[in-house]
Amino acid sequence: MLRHVTGSRYIESIIRTDLDIGEKAIDSRVLDMVMDNGKGPPTFRQYEELITLAKSRIDEMYKEGKNIDSAMIMLQRDISRRLRN
Repeated sequence: MLRHVTGSRYIESIIRTDLDIGEKAIDSRVLDMVMDNGKGPPTFRQYEELITLAKSRIDEMYKEGKNIDSAMIMLQRDISRRLRN
């Protein structure tokens, strides 16, 4: 994610409000808010396409109850592969 989004005080307050003490994962609603509110200038040609792909895959992970750790690794590999091509 973009540094100016993840470092945003507004986004930080949303995350702090929604997480319980000791909770290590971000609720999908919070992640969705970050993805929807995190806007920045595209930095590469496929930016919009890959952001849309990431968002849909993350939604799918939660809806289908997939193992988030392994699913995120697979998503990262897919996006990296697309960026190299």
